[in-house]
Amino acid sequence: MTPVFLLFLRRLLFARRTLFFGAIAFLPCLFAIVFRLHPPRHADALEGLRKFLAPMAVLFLGSLLPMFFGTTAFGDEIEGKTIPYLLTRPRPRLSLLLAKSAAVVLVTALLLVSGFLLAAAILRGADPFAEQEVIGIAFGVSGVLSLACLTYGCMFIFLGLTAPHPVLWGLLFCFGWEGFVGLFPGELKALTVQRYLEGLLTRACDLHGEVFEGFPIEVDPPGPVTCVAVLLTLAAVFTALSNRVLRRRDFAV
Repeated sequence: MTPVFLLFLRRLLFARRTLFFGAIAFLPCLFAIVFRLHPPRHADALEGLRKFLAPMAVLFLGSLLPMFFGTTAFGDEIEGKTIPYLLTRPRPRLSLLLAKSAAVVLVTALLLVSGFLLAAAILRGADPFAEQEVIGIAFGVSGVLSLACLTYGCMFIFLGLTAPHPVLWGLLFCFGWEGFVGLFPGELKALTVQRYLEGLLTRACDLHGEVFEGFPIEVDPPGPVTCVAVLLTLAAVFTALSNRVLRRRDFAV
């Protein structure tokens, strides 16, 4: 599996789309620089990190980047009619799936975590009295981002294997289901991945109630053990479904 993983990882790292999405992953740094140069009167650096940059990184970028990388993991081979040649190699299909999944998760997590850590480092010097809190938030949010990349990555790899035009469906899921349904109170929100990411984000950033700039955070979110268990279970379920599709679907040219 290791040579296959390194091959897919090298392809992802040197793909043109990686440069573009890498720039998107570093959007929090741009906002951090603006915050340092023109700090708002109503918020300090720590509040900006907790209430704006962290929710933006987890709830927006944390689904967007895994969506693009995940849907194209096998989607490019399916659209280019080259996937039969990939699957006829003398390797178990599960090893190909795990190698691609690991490459997608690693690259997206690397981009998102690097962008957020750099943004936190930029804001760290803005408030000398909150440096330790900024460091704690930065590493806590980095862990949440890694879980987001794992769960969303596995989900969107499955979508790329099963749906036509998976990027379109992925955008509808991210901004429709996850974004729109998450605004409604009640049990319907429990069917979104975002609810369990919010549960971890709330504790990592000590958030309670409404967050400004359009990111509503649940007042009483699920506990951290429940959130981690649900996210890991979703990743395992969608990996198993993707493996089933690869084993049973006929990818004839």
